[in-house]
Formats: sequence, structure tokens, C-alpha cells
Amino acid sequence: MSYIDDILEVAARKREEIWKKIRVLGAKEEEAKEIIEKKMISPPLLSSRMNLPHPVKVAAVDGGSFPLSMLGFELYFIKSYAVKFLYESSTGNYVDGGESRIVDVDVLIPPSLSQDRITVYRQISELRAMNNSLDSGFLTLADGSIESLISRPAHMKLRDLRREDESLCHKTLELIQREEREDTAIAVKGFIERELGNEPERAKTLEMVEKAVRIKMLFEKISEGRMLAFVTKTGRSNRLFNLPIPDQYVLTKLTMREGYIVEGKYESFEEAVGEELTELCGLKESAENLSFISGYARLYRGAPVLKVQLLSPKMKGSSLDALFEDLVLKLASLSSEDGYPFPLLIAHQRAHIEKRITAIVADALGLREELSGREEIDVL
Repeated sequence: MSYIDDILEVAARKREEIWKKIRVLGAKEEEAKEIIEKKMISPPLLSSRMNLPHPVKVAAVDGGSFPLSMLGFELYFIKSYAVKFLYESSTGNYVDGGESRIVDVDVLIPPSLSQDRITVYRQISELRAMNNSLDSGFLTLADGSIESLISRPAHMKLRDLRREDESLCHKTLELIQREEREDTAIAVKGFIERELGNEPERAKTLEMVEKAVRIKMLFEKISEGRMLAFVTKTGRSNRLFNLPIPDQYVLTKLTMREGYIVEGKYESFEEAVGEELTELCGLKESAENLSFISGYARLYRGAPVLKVQLLSPKMKGSSLDALFEDLVLKLASLSSEDGYPFPLLIAHQRAHIEKRITAIVADALGLREELSGREEIDVL
């Protein structure tokens, strides 16, 4: 019997067992509906879709990475974009407002911790794109979640920097000012290759410090009056309904109407993610100057539920509530019936990396014949 046949046999045998786990919502459905009825808000403007507030300047940020593992090194590709749009009230349309992009092709030698390090490289390139659009005064939408940006990857956490010396922050800032380029995702890489080629642990530390410095830059811009929103289709949090399955799934299954529901609200962002941050580079202190609100929104009746998070200058609870509702209405003005803001869709398309392009590049660089260590185990 073939491997595929084995899989089919087991899947057929376990079908009911699998569905029993998925149906966990059924036993708690009424309780979940009560929470929705109590907490979900449907503003009249959202239902009528009349006179929705349009952001005058809006940008969307997304990034992608693609690693090709070789036996002796890791070849990686990174693309991050901030696509910008300006609203013309005379025509009621958005026009191109420019873009910021970071595109990198390079190698990691030695390839230790390569997957996590490449994730950090992508995150830093996205942070650069976010900082660029905030600098220009754009309401900035980022794909994903703030938790993912701060606390992942699992083996390169910012909180692990707590034992490092503050001088690393100053050194990293100098390297950023001197060596930042559009075709290099991370500014400290040149220094790492010159000075730390045989010290992968120190290289990893310096890369995390650049991430911390970039996040602090972001926090400072927001505290001065900018706003940054994260939007994702695949949130995994389950704090709202306290079920084993994600809240986003529960809301999608049990509701159809447009509206939003607040999951958590913090007058200080440090309260929300403080344990994941480091005091190094003043990162934790900067987080105290921001407010944070997180929730779920359906922007169009019957459309998918999105997780929406907002980082804003520090403010009180009622003001934060009003700001979140205004954000939801603005996102609705950017969405069609698919319920997803069009700037984020465009940013995602531009940041996508096609596998066939990586193969063409590897061939053009003369690297196609490099051994990957997997040549003899390709599945037919």
C-alpha cells in the first residue's frame, strides 16, 4: 500500500473524531451568542455605507520572504512594500501616492538559525516601510498582528536582550544611519559579515537589537500623533469567548451582520505586551507612551471577520473607543463586498515572492548547481 493510501485510510477512520473536535463550538454556541449580542456594535454609518469617512492619506504595508536552503549557506529573498494612496474628494477616488520598498537578495553564511534570522530580516524591512509611511503622515495599515511582530520568531525574542549593554543600541543606530540601503533588508548585516562572521550568536543579538531600535522609532512616531493599524484574516486569539478555537472563527460562524467588537483595551501599550519587550534601547519606556485597542470587525455584511488592532498616542478609554470606531469606518470606506481594504490587498500582491522567480535568480547567480543536501530524497 502506498504512502498516500495510508493517509486516506487513517483519515477515513478518524473522520468523526476530527469533526467532534471541530464541533466544540456547538456546546457553547448560546453562550457565545450572548457575548456577541452584548458587545458587538453596528454603527449606522457602517450599515448604510453612506458618508463613510475616507482617510485622506492611507498606506498599506506587507512583506514576504523566501529562503532557499543550500548545504553550505542560505540564499534568501525579501520584499517589503508601503503602498500609498491619496483621496481626491472631487472625484471620490484614490490615486497613487507613491511607494516605499525594500527588496533584498543575499546569503547567510554560516546558515545557523537561518529561518528565524530571515524572519527578523523581513520584519525589519516591514518596520522600515511602516516608519517611512508614518513619516509622511499616512494612516498606516499593516498586514498581520502586533504580537507577531514583537514576540516572534520564538528563538529570537526581544525580551532575551535584557542582559545586553545599552551601547549596542547606539552602535546599531550609527550603523543604520551609515549603511541603510533599499537593496539590503537589515543595516547591521555588513558589519556582521566584516566583524562577526565566526560569531553567529553575537550576529543574532545584533540583528535583534536593530529590530528593537526600529520598533522604538515606530513607537516614537506614533506617540507624536501618528496611527498604525494591524489587520489580519487569521487571528488565533481566544480571549473573547474562552474556547479552544479562535474568536475570529466563532464570530465568522455565528454572525453575518457588519459591526465590530472590542477584545481588549489598554491606555498604556506596555501593559499589553510588556513581558515581550526589553528595556534595552528604551523600548519598554517608549511603549508606555502609546495606547492600544484590539478587536474584530466585519466591514461588509456577510464578509469575513477581520482582526483589527490600533496603536495610537496615549489617550483615555472613551477617546480610544471613539478612535477605534472611526478606524473601522475608515477601513469600511476602503473595502468592497469582499470586506478587505484594497490598499492591503495591493501591498500583499507586490510583496508576494514567486517560487519560479527565485529559481531564475539562483540560476542567474550561478547557484543552481549548489548542493542542498536533499538531491537524493526528492519525492516523485
